Amino acid sequence: MRTFSPLVLLTLFACNSGGDDSGETGNTGDTGPTAACADFGPSGGILELGEASLRVPSGALDGDVELCLETGQEEAPADYTLLSPVYTISPVVVLFTADVTLTVPAEATDGFLAGYFSIDGETWAAQVPTRVGDKVEIVGNRGGSYVAAELGRSTDEASFDTVPPQDVLFVVDDSCSMSEEQAKLASGFQAFFDEISGIDWHVGIVTTDMVDFARRGKLVAHTDGDVVLDPTDANPVARFNSMVLVGTDGDADERGRDAAYAALVTRADQENAGFLRDDSGLSIVFISDEDDYSTGAPEDLDTFLAARTFTPQVFSIVGMGGGDWNSCSLEEGVKYRALSTAYPGGEHDICAESFEQVLTDIGVGVQGGNARIVELSLVPQVDTIEVSTVDDSGAGTVVEASGWVYSEDRNTVRLVERPQEAFTMRVSYVPAFE
Repeated sequence: MRTFSPLVLLTLFACNSGGDDSGETGNTGDTGPTAACADFGPSGGILELGEASLRVPSGALDGDVELCLETGQEEAPADYTLLSPVYTISPVVVLFTADVTLTVPAEATDGFLAGYFSIDGETWAAQVPTRVGDKVEIVGNRGGSYVAAELGRSTDEASFDTVPPQDVLFVVDDSCSMSEEQAKLASGFQAFFDEISGIDWHVGIVTTDMVDFARRGKLVAHTDGDVVLDPTDANPVARFNSMVLVGTDGDADERGRDAAYAALVTRADQENAGFLRDDSGLSIVFISDEDDYSTGAPEDLDTFLAARTFTPQVFSIVGMGGGDWNSCSLEEGVKYRALSTAYPGGEHDICAESFEQVLTDIGVGVQGGNARIVELSLVPQVDTIEVSTVDDSGAGTVVEASGWVYSEDRNTVRLVERPQEAFTMRVSYVPAFE
């Protein structure tokens, strides 16, 4: 509560239009406008209207002015539960050089108490008022309408489809210039894993070397011999990091498309058995600092991809062109970019300082777009956010605070993990005070 210099209690008179001569306001059901007016000067004072009062501190006015406190003449803000009548300080154009305090009778509430202010009776700004017994103190610095209300909750929601199992093949350039890029893949994989967590996924890695028979289309194995990462792995991030550092002694003629076809078709039922599932979504992520030099028929890969039950996604982390040679991209990945354009997916610059955001975006694509993010229509009081998921049967589940993240920059709420089946994400919150 603010403290002010000593005040002068002013003698006031009631100007009643309807109601009785006492000037008392009663509750929100009172009818007919009532008003109390008095002359104020730089010394300030108190103006009373029934149980309500306006306190003007010393120095809030530069000169003399007649102030009126009225009730019953203004419309209240919509969509909120009123706890007091609407009071208007007039003239509306008056400006105070220090905050004045309007004390009004207000009903008790178990909800969120708000003080509302409006100049025109249509646009209302909220503030946190102070409750003193059965009254509420609202501060302001100008004339206008004031009311105490219970701040209502807003709810935003979005529905998301079932996500089929997802198989993701990383095709990694293992030529002599790729050590830095492989390291960025390893350090950024946590961001990718955070996005796909909660769905049924497989991850495999193959190199672009189609000369060495031991590597040609064969998924890279972990030290324990396993070539498929999946949700049952105790530490999939660490396993990926050890597997994706494939070295830099691969063939200089990178053949990424040939390697993808060999991994998904030629060796699918041999060394790579168990990776690709018939009913899965398929994503291919090409990473190379040069263009593709595949010698196999390009249409073979296209034919295979077109025959999949779910439309595959193709992502490329490659040179984006521009005409200048630089240390992170020896040439533009023209053919990889063409595939990323022909299929859903996306293009990403291999020269990015970090792959964390790149792999976040790819992870979002793999698990079905923004399939666990709700954009909020209003800015929330973060500590009032409540999140729940609702399944097809209508059963709701409250999500613990550790299970969602609020982004202030994007004004969105995102689930840490998402259900694999179709669901509706519902976010309830109290809007922030303006």
